[in-house]
Amino acid sequence: ALTRAGLEVGLPDLVLSRIAPGGELPSGHPAHGKGQIEARATAYVCRNNACSLPVTTVESLHGILGEALA
Repeated sequence: ALTRAGLEVGLPDLVLSRIAPGGELPSGHPAHGKGQIEARATAYVCRNNACSLPVTTVESLHGILGEALA
């Protein structure tokens, strides 16, 4: 559901990375070391080398991505 929500917003420069539980992003990525919250699908929205707090609901993700459109 979080993947679908991210794609629905329609940001032209969106880069979506799906990482399997236990997987990691490269050390230079701003979300490196961040993981799931309570074993739930978790999203981090990163811009300009800084990431949002973790979100686990579609509503929260839409809110953050909606701010990126403003």
